Amino acid sequence: MTSQTLLEALLDDRSDDGAWRGPLLDHWADLVAAHCPPGSAILEPMCGLGGQSRALAKRVNGSVIGFDVAPDVVAAANRLFSGGMFQCYHLDILERPQFSAQFDVVLLGYEALNAFPVGIWSSIITWVRSLCAPCARLILDLQVRHPRRLVSSGLDGIVLQADIFGRLVTFDYNKRDGVRISQRYVCSTEQVASVLSAAGFQTIWACEVFDIMEPSKLDLKTLRTIVAVAV
Repeated sequence: MTSQTLLEALLDDRSDDGAWRGPLLDHWADLVAAHCPPGSAILEPMCGLGGQSRALAKRVNGSVIGFDVAPDVVAAANRLFSGGMFQCYHLDILERPQFSAQFDVVLLGYEALNAFPVGIWSSIITWVRSLCAPCARLILDLQVRHPRRLVSSGLDGIVLQADIFGRLVTFDYNKRDGVRISQRYVCSTEQVASVLSAAGFQTIWACEVFDIMEPSKLDLKTLRTIVAVAV
Protein backbone atom coordinates (compact mmCIF):
# COMPACT_ATOMS: atom_id res chain seq x y z
CA MET A 1 0.00 0.00 0.00
CA THR A 2 1.44 3.39 -0.99
CA SER A 3 1.36 6.31 1.41
CA GLN A 4 -1.34 7.93 -0.73
CA THR A 5 -3.63 4.88 -0.73
CA LEU A 6 -3.00 4.49 3.00
CA LEU A 7 -4.06 8.09 3.52
CA GLU A 8 -7.21 7.50 1.49
CA ALA A 9 -8.02 4.43 3.60
CA LEU A 10 -7.48 6.35 6.83
CA LEU A 11 -9.86 9.08 5.69
CA ASP A 12 -12.54 6.64 4.45
CA ASP A 13 -15.00 5.73 7.22
CA ARG A 14 -16.02 2.63 5.28
CA SER A 15 -12.54 1.07 5.38
CA ASP A 16 -11.18 -0.88 8.36
CA ASP A 17 -8.40 1.71 8.76
CA GLY A 18 -10.83 4.62 8.59
CA ALA A 19 -13.24 2.93 10.99
CA TRP A 20 -11.07 4.03 13.92
CA ARG A 21 -13.38 6.99 14.47
CA GLY A 22 -16.80 7.56 15.97
CA PRO A 23 -18.49 4.92 18.16
CA LEU A 24 -15.90 2.23 17.39
CA LEU A 25 -13.00 4.42 18.49
CA ASP A 26 -14.93 5.70 21.52
CA HIS A 27 -15.64 2.14 22.66
CA TRP A 28 -11.96 1.20 22.45
CA ALA A 29 -10.69 4.39 24.13
CA ASP A 30 -13.19 4.21 27.01
CA LEU A 31 -12.06 0.70 27.92
CA VAL A 32 -8.32 1.31 27.52
CA ALA A 33 -8.26 4.68 29.30
CA ALA A 34 -9.36 2.98 32.52
CA HIS A 35 -5.89 1.34 32.64
CA CYS A 36 -3.81 4.45 31.88
CA PRO A 37 -2.55 7.08 34.36
CA PRO A 38 -3.97 10.62 34.16
CA GLY A 39 -1.83 13.18 32.34
CA SER A 40 -0.03 10.49 30.36
CA ALA A 41 2.68 11.31 27.83
CA ILE A 42 1.75 8.93 25.00
CA LEU A 43 3.93 7.61 22.16
CA GLU A 44 2.29 6.00 19.12
CA PRO A 45 4.67 4.47 16.58
CA MET A 46 3.11 3.78 13.15
CA CYS A 47 0.34 6.17 14.16
CA GLY A 48 -1.30 6.96 10.82
CA LEU A 49 -3.51 9.95 11.61
CA GLY A 50 -3.19 9.23 15.33
CA GLY A 51 -6.87 8.52 15.89
CA GLN A 52 -6.37 6.01 18.68
CA SER A 53 -3.75 7.95 20.62
CA ARG A 54 -5.64 11.24 20.29
CA ALA A 55 -8.85 9.63 21.58
CA LEU A 56 -6.94 8.12 24.49
CA ALA A 57 -5.20 11.43 25.29
CA LYS A 58 -8.53 13.22 25.51
CA ARG A 59 -9.75 10.76 28.12
CA VAL A 60 -6.66 10.93 30.33
CA ASN A 61 -5.85 14.61 29.75
CA GLY A 62 -2.57 13.61 28.13
CA SER A 63 -0.38 14.49 25.16
CA VAL A 64 0.79 12.50 22.13
CA ILE A 65 3.91 12.14 20.06
CA GLY A 66 3.21 10.00 17.03
CA PHE A 67 5.33 8.95 14.10
CA ASP A 68 4.83 7.17 10.82
CA VAL A 69 7.00 6.10 7.89
CA ALA A 70 4.58 7.50 5.28
CA PRO A 71 5.33 11.21 4.65
CA ASP A 72 1.93 11.99 3.13
CA VAL A 73 0.19 10.57 6.19
CA VAL A 74 2.45 12.53 8.57
CA ALA A 75 1.79 15.75 6.65
CA ALA A 76 -1.97 15.14 6.74
CA ALA A 77 -1.91 14.27 10.45
CA ASN A 78 -0.14 17.52 11.30
CA ARG A 79 -2.30 19.57 8.94
CA LEU A 80 -5.55 18.20 10.32
CA PHE A 81 -4.80 17.55 13.97
CA SER A 82 -1.52 19.14 15.12
CA GLY A 83 -1.83 21.17 18.28
CA GLY A 84 -0.94 21.24 21.93
CA MET A 85 -1.82 17.59 22.57
CA PHE A 86 -0.60 15.98 19.31
CA GLN A 87 2.52 16.15 17.17
CA CYS A 88 3.43 13.73 14.38
CA TYR A 89 6.89 13.04 12.93
CA HIS A 90 8.31 11.22 9.91
CA LEU A 91 10.25 8.34 11.46
CA ASP A 92 10.71 4.60 10.85
CA ILE A 93 10.15 2.14 13.70
CA LEU A 94 12.71 -0.21 12.15
CA GLU A 95 15.37 2.42 12.90
CA ARG A 96 14.36 2.39 16.59
CA PRO A 97 14.25 6.19 17.03
CA GLN A 98 15.22 7.62 20.40
CA PHE A 99 13.52 10.43 22.33
CA SER A 100 14.74 12.74 25.07
CA ALA A 101 11.66 12.12 27.23
CA GLN A 102 10.21 8.93 28.64
CA PHE A 103 6.60 7.95 28.04
CA ASP A 104 3.79 6.87 30.35
CA VAL A 105 1.97 5.02 27.58
CA VAL A 106 3.25 3.44 24.36
CA LEU A 107 0.56 2.39 21.89
CA LEU A 108 1.21 -0.11 19.13
CA GLY A 109 -2.28 0.24 17.71
CA TYR A 110 -4.40 -1.46 15.08
CA GLU A 111 -2.27 -4.43 13.92
CA ALA A 112 0.98 -2.41 13.99
CA LEU A 113 3.06 -5.29 15.34
CA ASN A 114 1.42 -7.77 12.95
CA ALA A 115 3.09 -5.97 10.04
CA PHE A 116 6.45 -7.49 11.06
CA PRO A 117 7.74 -11.08 11.26
CA VAL A 118 7.28 -12.54 14.74
CA GLY A 119 11.05 -13.02 14.97
CA ILE A 120 11.62 -9.27 15.42
CA TRP A 121 8.74 -8.62 17.83
CA SER A 122 11.07 -9.13 20.78
CA SER A 123 13.50 -6.44 19.62
CA ILE A 124 10.65 -3.99 18.98
CA ILE A 125 9.15 -4.56 22.44
CA THR A 126 12.59 -4.27 24.06
CA TRP A 127 13.06 -0.92 22.29
CA VAL A 128 9.63 0.18 23.55
CA ARG A 129 10.64 -0.77 27.11
CA SER A 130 13.70 1.49 26.86
CA LEU A 131 11.39 4.47 26.24
CA CYS A 132 9.10 3.79 29.20
CA ALA A 133 8.80 5.72 32.42
CA PRO A 134 8.40 3.65 35.62
CA CYS A 135 5.13 1.67 35.61
CA ALA A 136 4.37 2.81 32.03
CA ARG A 137 1.65 1.05 30.03
CA LEU A 138 2.17 -0.74 26.74
CA ILE A 139 -1.00 -1.11 24.68
CA LEU A 140 -1.11 -3.62 21.86
CA ASP A 141 -3.88 -4.26 19.32
CA LEU A 142 -2.96 -7.64 17.90
CA GLN A 143 -4.20 -10.41 15.73
CA VAL A 144 -3.16 -13.68 17.38
CA ARG A 145 -3.14 -17.23 16.10
CA HIS A 146 -6.57 -18.84 15.76
CA PRO A 147 -7.04 -22.59 16.23
CA ARG A 148 -9.52 -22.79 13.38
CA ARG A 149 -10.61 -21.16 10.15
CA LEU A 150 -13.12 -18.35 10.53
CA VAL A 151 -15.75 -17.71 7.88
CA SER A 152 -18.41 -15.04 7.55
CA SER A 153 -20.80 -14.76 4.63
CA GLY A 154 -23.81 -12.67 3.78
CA LEU A 155 -25.70 -11.03 0.97
CA ASP A 156 -22.90 -8.53 0.30
CA GLY A 157 -19.92 -10.89 0.29
CA ILE A 158 -17.75 -13.39 2.12
CA VAL A 159 -14.77 -13.21 4.47
CA LEU A 160 -12.43 -16.14 5.18
CA GLN A 161 -9.55 -16.15 7.66
CA ALA A 162 -7.01 -18.95 7.99
CA ASP A 163 -3.68 -19.38 9.78
CA ILE A 164 -1.17 -20.49 7.15
CA PHE A 165 2.40 -21.12 8.35
CA GLY A 166 2.32 -18.38 10.98
CA ARG A 167 0.49 -15.83 8.85
CA LEU A 168 -3.16 -14.91 9.25
CA VAL A 169 -4.46 -14.72 5.68
CA THR A 170 -7.78 -12.97 5.06
CA PHE A 171 -9.76 -13.32 1.84
CA ASP A 172 -12.44 -10.66 1.64
CA TYR A 173 -14.94 -10.25 -1.18
CA ASN A 174 -17.72 -7.67 -1.26
CA LYS A 175 -19.69 -5.96 -4.02
CA ARG A 176 -18.26 -2.51 -3.35
CA ASP A 177 -14.53 -3.30 -3.25
CA GLY A 178 -14.26 -6.65 -5.04
CA VAL A 179 -11.57 -9.07 -3.83
CA ARG A 180 -9.02 -8.16 -1.18
CA ILE A 181 -6.38 -10.54 0.16
CA SER A 182 -4.28 -9.48 3.14
CA GLN A 183 -1.88 -11.21 5.49
CA ARG A 184 -0.48 -10.53 8.95
CA TYR A 185 2.23 -12.21 10.98
CA VAL A 186 0.76 -13.92 14.04
CA CYS A 187 1.73 -16.12 16.94
CA SER A 188 -0.05 -17.64 19.94
CA THR A 189 -1.18 -15.69 23.00
CA GLU A 190 1.38 -17.68 25.00
CA GLN A 191 4.20 -16.49 22.71
CA VAL A 192 3.01 -12.89 23.05
CA ALA A 193 3.06 -13.22 26.85
CA SER A 194 6.59 -14.63 26.70
CA VAL A 195 7.84 -11.74 24.53
CA LEU A 196 6.29 -9.20 26.88
CA SER A 197 7.71 -10.85 29.99
CA ALA A 198 11.22 -11.10 28.54
CA ALA A 199 11.17 -7.37 27.72
CA GLY A 200 10.03 -6.39 31.21
CA PHE A 201 6.24 -6.11 30.87
CA GLN A 202 3.42 -7.81 32.76
CA THR A 203 -0.05 -8.10 31.22
CA ILE A 204 -2.74 -6.50 33.40
CA TRP A 205 -5.73 -6.63 31.02
CA ALA A 206 -6.68 -8.23 27.71
CA CYS A 207 -9.92 -8.32 25.75
CA GLU A 208 -11.40 -8.85 22.31
CA VAL A 209 -12.74 -5.30 22.41
CA PHE A 210 -14.49 -5.51 19.03
CA ASP A 211 -16.22 -8.85 19.43
CA ILE A 212 -19.39 -6.75 19.25
CA MET A 213 -18.71 -5.98 15.58
CA GLU A 214 -20.85 -7.38 12.80
CA PRO A 215 -19.68 -10.84 11.59
CA SER A 216 -18.43 -9.49 8.25
CA LYS A 217 -15.73 -7.50 10.10
CA LEU A 218 -13.59 -10.50 11.09
CA ASP A 219 -10.41 -8.39 11.05
CA LEU A 220 -11.84 -6.32 13.90
CA LYS A 221 -13.83 -9.01 15.72
CA THR A 222 -10.69 -11.11 16.23
CA LEU A 223 -8.44 -8.21 17.23
CA ARG A 224 -7.10 -8.57 20.79
CA THR A 225 -6.26 -5.51 22.88
CA ILE A 226 -3.58 -6.07 25.54
CA VAL A 227 -2.50 -3.65 28.27
CA ALA A 228 0.81 -4.43 29.99
CA VAL A 229 2.72 -2.55 32.67
CA ALA A 230 6.48 -1.98 32.77
CA VAL A 231 7.94 -3.83 35.77
